[in-house]
Amino acid sequence: MYQAPEDPPNHLTVISSRLVRGSAWMVAMRWTLRGVGLVSTLILVRLLAPTDFGLVATAMIVVGFLDAILQTGVDLALIRNAEATIQKS
Repeated sequence: MYQAPEDPPNHLTVISSRLVRGSAWMVAMRWTLRGVGLVSTLILVRLLAPTDFGLVATAMIVVGFLDAILQTGVDLALIRNAEATIQKS
């Protein structure tokens, strides 16, 4: 039986399928990390006394605050700028 040759893949279709696949991977990784965080929190709940859990929560607040301050976005700017160079002083 004769089959007509298939049309070459449309570049927009190929890019769209890659975008959907990449997005699915990102969502899966985010949910995996949240699941690991939930499991580790449940383990800490079983292991720590209430006073120790308060201390851990305080330490996590401090670490989160420092992380928020140190996130300057320079890495994203460097990724977007293809002509970035290192200047030696």
